[in-house]
Amino acid sequence: MDNQTQPDVSLRNSQFNFSNTPKNWLNNNLYISHMFDTSSIAIPYIEGLVNFSVKNVLDKIQDKQLYAACLKFIEQETSHAREHIKCNNRLNEHGYRFPSFISNFKKKLNYIRTKWSTLSIIAVGVGFECFTTIISNSVLEEKILAQPEMEIQQFWQWHMHEEIEHRSVLMDLYLHLGGGYLRRVVMLALVLGCYCYYGIKIYFGFLRVDKASFFAGLKCICGIKSFFLKSLFKTLPCFRYSYHPNQLSNPQLFRVNTK
Repeated sequence: MDNQTQPDVSLRNSQFNFSNTPKNWLNNNLYISHMFDTSSIAIPYIEGLVNFSVKNVLDKIQDKQLYAACLKFIEQETSHAREHIKCNNRLNEHGYRFPSFISNFKKKLNYIRTKWSTLSIIAVGVGFECFTTIISNSVLEEKILAQPEMEIQQFWQWHMHEEIEHRSVLMDLYLHLGGGYLRRVVMLALVLGCYCYYGIKIYFGFLRVDKASFFAGLKCICGIKSFFLKSLFKTLPCFRYSYHPNQLSNPQLFRVNTK
């Protein structure tokens, strides 16, 4: 398996209750709460696309350990998508609705699903998992979700721990199927660009509903203490030819007891 060790991809299949979750659920701060809410809007659709691509190549995986890791990866991502849909339903109840974005986003992903090669879709997943691993490391290392009192905080902590656990599965699958460097870095750049572009649009959509300060929101995203900005800079090593996700993870965050 390309001389890389697969992480212990655990199956927890946790479920959460998001009822009575306030808008400013994280540290009583509306702006940082919406940084997480923004990601939640698109995650179910992205994870659905990635799962689709992995399922399509299961019969091509010759490594038994990688095959088992891919099955567990699919299970984890399916449970993540399910809980994010519930989380997004809570956002809808608060008046945060983005029908045009979701419709257009689903059309774009459907185009990718039908027109792109499976290897290119997996490369998109590799890029997405690269960034989610880095963000998860940043959030957990800085203890932004430390001692979560609400289930939504426990939910994000659970999701981020599992992102770290299965951080190398898609990369090992991509390499196993013969994926090359150029395709990987092009898709990584595309993922990061789309994440920033669409993420900012959704984030300011939240602030527009709240009639909150755009300047304060921009400061939260781009300030020197922003975990998002720090995570963007930390993606630079991912463009190296020798990059592997295991190089980016803090081993102290790896095997942890989550819900």
